[in-house]
Parts: sequence; C-alpha cells; structure tokens
Amino acid sequence: MIENAQISKLVKKIVGEFLFPLGFELKYKNLIWAFKKRITNSVGEDVMQGIFVLAYNYADDLSLELETDAYGRSPIHFYKTIDSKEVSRFRYSNEEDIINTLSIFVNFLKNEGLEKLRKISEPILSDHPNEHDEVLFLEQKEEWAKKFIEREKVKPYQSFTELAEWVCERIIERKYKPYGEVKQYLLELTAYFTLEFAKQYNIKWEFSSQFKSTLVVFPTGYEMFPIRDIFFAWLRDDAMTRRLIMKYVEIVPKV
Repeated sequence: MIENAQISKLVKKIVGEFLFPLGFELKYKNLIWAFKKRITNSVGEDVMQGIFVLAYNYADDLSLELETDAYGRSPIHFYKTIDSKEVSRFRYSNEEDIINTLSIFVNFLKNEGLEKLRKISEPILSDHPNEHDEVLFLEQKEEWAKKFIEREKVKPYQSFTELAEWVCERIIERKYKPYGEVKQYLLELTAYFTLEFAKQYNIKWEFSSQFKSTLVVFPTGYEMFPIRDIFFAWLRDDAMTRRLIMKYVEIVPKV
C-alpha cells in the first residue's frame, strides 16, 4: 500500500510543476488534492477555477475533475478509452502506476483540459456568433455551404440520420479548440446542414430581433435556431451534442 504522503509528493511534483506557474495553489484534504485559483472572466466576473486529483479509500484509484463556481456548471470528469471502455478511475499498485496516471492527467490538461476549464468559466453565450455574424449567415449561407462541401470533400449521404451523425462527429472533433479557430468552420457547417435540412421541408430563414438569432420557420409556424444549436452542441458535452443535432432527424419525415 502506498502512503498518502508519497502520493502527495508525486502530485505536487508532476501536476504542480505544470499548474503552479499558471497561478494555481495546492491544498490537500481527505484524499483530494485541489489546485485552485481565481480569475476574472471575459465579462468581468470573479470565478474560481479548480483542478482536483482524487484518490479513493479501499480502491487504490485516482481520478481528475475540473470545476468552477460559475453558472452552476457541472464538474468535468476526465475519461480515457482503454480496451474500448471509457475509464475515469485509474488503478495503481505501485509508484510507477501513479507517475504514469499523473502524467496522463497533465497531458490532458495541456491539450484539452485548460480550454475546457476556460469554457465553463464563461457565460454560455460568450463563445457564440454575435448579431452581425447571424445576419451575415443569412446573406452568405449558400456560398458558405458550397465552400464547405468543396473544401471538406463532402460525400453524398444515404439518409439524413447518416448526415446528422457525420455532423456530430465533425463538431466533437473540434470541441476543445479555441472559439476563434472553429467559428467560421461551424458557421459553414451550419449552412451546409440546414440547407440539406431545407430539402426535406418548405422552410424559410428569418432573423429574430427578439432573440437576435437566425431561425428557420416551418409552414406550421414552428421555429428552430440552427446556429444556436450547432454552437451549443460544440460547447456542451458529447451527449448533449448528439441530442441537439439528432432532434433534426426526429423532425424529418420517415421514408
């Protein structure tokens, strides 16, 4: 059995070496190593950011969580696919296992984790097209869709369900990249997706001054907000991504 003092030493050395220069401070209590700092987000709010390494009594497992005190957001749990299974608790039996697991945590934080933490520190609409973008979308959607198809070499799809699944994959691939890098891609993806969706229905596009957002309107008067749906799908977890996109499949008539 490895003593908590030894785990603490490794957490401080491996994870702390990365987080301390970024302004995080470490506190330990009840098998939780909490790296915390306070930041001012993009709208001037004071927000706590926390990165937690957790151990478990009687289990010899370690896990990693990210959370903030902003907007009631749920913590983000780090998962890794091992033998085709999503794993969030990593078993250790010796010091080498702990070192390997903590190194995995640090790589995650470097590549994705800190960007995830930034996103849940912000208002949910901060990484979202503004009114100008929405109006421009109405003007440029056909050109953007054509450009997207040519650049991405989009292949014909067998069903709208297949297309929606493909769109989910494209969103998930870009989920933790900076907003500035994905904004135009997601707008073009929205243009392509909604124009294909329009082939199923006699819909029209409008700009809602009330919601300051582009919407599609069905002959029945039912409304949907594709730009909001695509960008919310990018901001939220993978399960929510699929729910937001697959609702378009539920509307399309079954052939």
